[in-house]
Amino acid sequence: MEDKIFDLLEKIYAEFSEFRKETNSRFDTLENRLDNLENRLDKVENRLDKVENRLGNVENRLNTVEGHITRIENEHGQKLNALFDGYKQVYETIHEFDKSLAHIGSKLDNLSITVSTHDSKLEVLEGGRKR
Repeated sequence: MEDKIFDLLEKIYAEFSEFRKETNSRFDTLENRLDNLENRLDKVENRLDKVENRLGNVENRLNTVEGHITRIENEHGQKLNALFDGYKQVYETIHEFDKSLAHIGSKLDNLSITVSTHDSKLEVLEGGRKR
């Protein structure tokens, strides 16, 4: 009986040893896989850091561009206001010239009528002398 118990204990010990080896092997495999996964996650984290840096650079450049656009809008707004003022002055001057030209035209019409009247009177006077 002791031999049977001893054989049984040896068999249990052998199976337990085998189980332990398999379990250790599995844990080693699992540990290797976790290490690989950790390495991959580190790479992803590094890539994300690079993306964040690039995004920060893009934000800085965008802020710079926005500043330039604001400055350009202000400068062009001032220039457009100056151009509009110049246009307004030219328009007012042309309007005044149109009034003056209309007044001169009216005077010219009056002078033309006066000259025509004088011509008629001269013809009458000259016609009376010839007789």
